[in-house]
Amino acid sequence: MPEYNKIVLPVDLRKENDDSAMWSSYFGRFNHSEIVVVAANDKGKDNQEQVAKNVVLTKKLFQKLNIRHKIYKGRGSSLRNTFEALELAQSSNADLLIILGSSVITPIDLLVGLPEKKIIRQAGRLPVLVINPRKDNYILCD
Repeated sequence: MPEYNKIVLPVDLRKENDDSAMWSSYFGRFNHSEIVVVAANDKGKDNQEQVAKNVVLTKKLFQKLNIRHKIYKGRGSSLRNTFEALELAQSSNADLLIILGSSVITPIDLLVGLPEKKIIRQAGRLPVLVINPRKDNYILCD
């Protein structure tokens, strides 16, 4: 049974990254897990600024909560960052990969398949936690 001591978290340009950072912080706080962040390496200035903003917010959260973490600059853009994080998780014997699901599902996604489904298939025995980035799909419970 996995102990979730080492968690890999890709961070890209989407504003919803705070949700996946929050989930990984739960493991860091309550399970004393180390979080390894893989930051996207986008080319456009606006995209770079958004990734940097997401990384700073994630880092501040982890520092505030005294969570062990490392931040790596990835090789790929936000479109490939999750796949790079999967490779790192597998090669470094991580216990869990936390990713954001698709914010928008396009007809192309329906034809070629959703990225998160591909990640889950490629992950093999590595557990993957997919965070729902679409607030309109949240279900609140009492």
